[in-house]
Amino acid sequence: MNCIDHFRQEVKSHLLNSSLCDLRGEIPSTQIELWRQEEAPHSRQRLWTIELMLWFWILAGLHRERSFRGVALDLWAPLCAQLPDVAGLRLNDGRMSEGRSRVPLKMIQAIREEFARRGIDEGQGLGLWRGRRVLWADGTTLSLQDNPELWQHFGGCSNQYGSAPFPLVRLVMLGIASTRIVIGSAWGPIVQSEKQLILRALDTLRIGDIVVMDRYFASIELFAEVQRRGADALTKRRPQLKLEKHPRRKIGPNDWVLEMPLDPDAHQRDGSLPRHIRIRVLKVRLGNGHEMWLQTTLLDAQRYPSHELAEVYLQRWGAETSYAEVKADLHLQVVRSCTVEGVGKEIEAHLAAYNYVRLLMLRAARRKGIDPRRLSFRNALRLIVRFGQMNRFDPVPSTWDTLLEQISVQINPLRPGRREPRAVKRRLHAYQRWKGSRSKWRAAL
Repeated sequence: MNCIDHFRQEVKSHLLNSSLCDLRGEIPSTQIELWRQEEAPHSRQRLWTIELMLWFWILAGLHRERSFRGVALDLWAPLCAQLPDVAGLRLNDGRMSEGRSRVPLKMIQAIREEFARRGIDEGQGLGLWRGRRVLWADGTTLSLQDNPELWQHFGGCSNQYGSAPFPLVRLVMLGIASTRIVIGSAWGPIVQSEKQLILRALDTLRIGDIVVMDRYFASIELFAEVQRRGADALTKRRPQLKLEKHPRRKIGPNDWVLEMPLDPDAHQRDGSLPRHIRIRVLKVRLGNGHEMWLQTTLLDAQRYPSHELAEVYLQRWGAETSYAEVKADLHLQVVRSCTVEGVGKEIEAHLAAYNYVRLLMLRAARRKGIDPRRLSFRNALRLIVRFGQMNRFDPVPSTWDTLLEQISVQINPLRPGRREPRAVKRRLHAYQRWKGSRSKWRAAL
């Protein structure tokens, strides 16, 4: 028997009323219980309940160590001060691992979607362009553990330098440009393209939305999928698109409307797609003298001038910032889970943590009447973690008002046109680069 079982009720009561209450204040236990009855109706009421471990997943996304052990010790230390009888005991890692695996993936997704819904509601009317909401979409890859199951499911990639030493998972996110809150995500094996994955995230679109993407997403099929949902797409023009090869109508200087056919294979896969769509191709000269070619489904040149479309397209860089925050600040560059299901849970938990931070940043910004994109994500994350540690077993409502006030003054300086080299100047280690398998290396010994 686990020695903590002797103090089961006391430990459970204190854990559920610890810093978890900071997160539980956003989504009440009654809602969590409804999700549990839908996704895990036969689960038993253990020490590590599904509700408790669900919030552990989110806290692990906020925690710098990204581990359940780190989160547990962060909660265990003040608990020992409240219950001296358990001060000489330690947590059972095996029980915690079992409890973590019992949390359904859909419940973690529901938390991420609920934070996104609250962000959408509280950010209503913020950052609209001509009364329309601007979204960004982009993709990236995350490194996984060197595990046979992950290699088989997700696979790896290779280039002129050789094969990847670790399996990779491809991740696509759809976010709101004005608040950076992620409203849709999809992940899958590395062989799946970003254009395939983004189709699973487009269901969160609303009529009138404008989706800004890079030139890789500038496919006619994807444009048709966006239009079918009542939204519009804006990307850079693909170099393969030749104006002279398609029927076109000039609507302004360096501005044309083209009649584009869909790939016959796409129409066979989905007969509801049209056989042709019209897109607009235009060239814009930016303030720094550079020229940029765009293509879009926004066809009205009078209502949507080219110079304004260029400004809207530049909001796509919010995707790069969000990925940097998820990977660097929330430490998701390397996924630690060793199972396929665990990889999905870890990704969704980190995105839920990301939305939680962005939600608090939005509330802090609205208090001061400033743009939430001006606030520092990293400093907001630091403050949330520190205030959570101060608020462990003596929750004070005014503490969180103070937290929002502190987040609202963490303003980044305006640095328009800032450019930095995408390179590393300081070499971390002088060791050789190892690309093989550790098991094969040990066998060779």
